[in-house]
This record gives sequence, C-alpha cells and structure tokens, in this order.
Amino acid sequence: MAKIVLTSCVIKKLLYKAKAKELYISTFFKYNLKYAKSLNPDKIFVLSAKYGLVYLERKIEPYDKTLEQYAI
Repeated sequence: MAKIVLTSCVIKKLLYKAKAKELYISTFFKYNLKYAKSLNPDKIFVLSAKYGLVYLERKIEPYDKTLEQYAI
C-alpha cells in the first residue's frame, strides 16, 4: 500500500505561477514539507483551498483563499 502524506496550504505565496512545492513560501510550510519528506512517503500532496489535493510538482497560480473559509 502506498504511503501518502498531506500538508496544508498557507497564506504566504509567490506572486506568480509556480510548482506547489515552490509557491508556498512561509517558514511554516517549509518546515511541514521537510517533515513530510522525512516520513519517506510515496507521494506528498498539498491540500489547497482553491485547487484541492495538489501534487508538489504541479504548477498552480497564486490565490487568496484559505482553508479557514471552509471550516464548519
């Protein structure tokens, strides 16, 4: 069975289209990504407030949504 790790998006982003792993530029995201990689997963995805599950290599445009907007 494949090991999949999810990490969340963050507000702080580049101002231009980039791979998901590069688009999110906060220290918090970088720390979470480093930890996710340390788990030796088969795949890592970002849970994006706009795009849903995003593979790290997928290029996406920056956006102004947050996951808090979808909280119950």
